[in-house]
Amino acid sequence: MSAPAAGRFAIRGRIVTMDGAGTVIPDGVVYISGASIAAVVPAGGPPPAGFEPVSVLRTAGTIYPGLIELHNHLSYNCLQLWQVPKAFTNRGQWSAGPDYRRLISGPMQVLGKTPSLVPSLVRFVEAKCLVAGVTTSQGIALYSNAGIARYYRGVVRNVEKPDDPSLPPAHSRIPDVAEHTRTKMMAKQKAEGETNKKAGEEFLVANAKKPGVKSFPDGLQYKVLTSGKGPQPQPFVQVRLTQWTNNIPKLAH
Repeated sequence: MSAPAAGRFAIRGRIVTMDGAGTVIPDGVVYISGASIAAVVPAGGPPPAGFEPVSVLRTAGTIYPGLIELHNHLSYNCLQLWQVPKAFTNRGQWSAGPDYRRLISGPMQVLGKTPSLVPSLVRFVEAKCLVAGVTTSQGIALYSNAGIARYYRGVVRNVEKPDDPSLPPAHSRIPDVAEHTRTKMMAKQKAEGETNKKAGEEFLVANAKKPGVKSFPDGLQYKVLTSGKGPQPQPFVQVRLTQWTNNIPKLAH
């Protein structure tokens, strides 16, 4: 290819466009300018404006659009795939197990804190992405090495630090989605709180009418199940109190 300094190049091969119609160009050329695809056309036609001096590289292969990973933990891809020992109900459980610390978090603590290994680790996991067809990914942070992000400037584009002023950096949580989730959760909690409050007030009203139930102005209710006999405790005398509490039936989980 010529004119690499201009940031333009062209590759030729069988092109799978992956458009809505499933178009496949048996022999086509992809023209690329910088980090953007300028044109995808059948071979033999004139190049787009500005690409006249660019030599076309014949790949003798099939060209696919790069896959985009929405979320990953790239540095961990240097480890063997973890054989999960059992089913977990939430993500807070598996990371606390001894096998996870021994096989996953422990080795990454060592690798992340060994500066001589970090560059090779990054290049290795990026190469694995490319072999699988991934050209853009998210997840370059590493707990044991806060500075590892600067090494991800290689063959795979990362969306957290794209080095392209036209592309805003992505985050592990999308702010507007996170805000929407928070607002929705708070609205749900408010509705549940009002429902629970109403149910509690109805319970207290009904319970106060039951035989033997005593009520205080602050809402506290009690019922003497069995009256005791014997001396009564006086002020400042230590006593032992046994108490049972029950959830309101409607609210019990």
